[in-house]
Amino acid sequence: MKKRAFFFCFIFIQLISIAQQREIDSLQKIISSKVHDSLRIKAYVQWDNLIYSSNPDKDLELNREIISLAKKALEKKKLEKKEKDFFYRAQAKAYNNIGSYFTDRNDYSKALENYEKSRSLGVASKNLEIQAQAYMNMCRAMRYKGDIKEAIQYGKKGITL
Repeated sequence: MKKRAFFFCFIFIQLISIAQQREIDSLQKIISSKVHDSLRIKAYVQWDNLIYSSNPDKDLELNREIISLAKKALEKKKLEKKEKDFFYRAQAKAYNNIGSYFTDRNDYSKALENYEKSRSLGVASKNLEIQAQAYMNMCRAMRYKGDIKEAIQYGKKGITL
């Protein structure tokens, strides 16, 4: 009975892995094609969501690509407000993800640096949600570091926005 359960678990995991790889392959096709930058960023985000816990180094790479692509898109002259907001939010979320990567590795100075970049984007785009999320991530990093006073300060800033 145990052998049969193990066999079915093994097959199930293999099927999930194959399905995930197919999805990644289709996302890579979108990324490499000539589509709007927002669609490419959405594809990167979907890919990132698939692998963030299983491959943190690839997660870091994907978030850096999102930031680069969003920065280039924001340099374009004629963007509507909705487009600008999308690219600011994409960048901010990517910086938060990178901050989490460094928080998980106990590199709190790099984590805070990335959370601060996210917060600054929230200020520049007048987006309180982005700012609050960055402050709450700063709070989490300081709590893990053991700096409770600093964590409380960041937490207060995050909830008062």
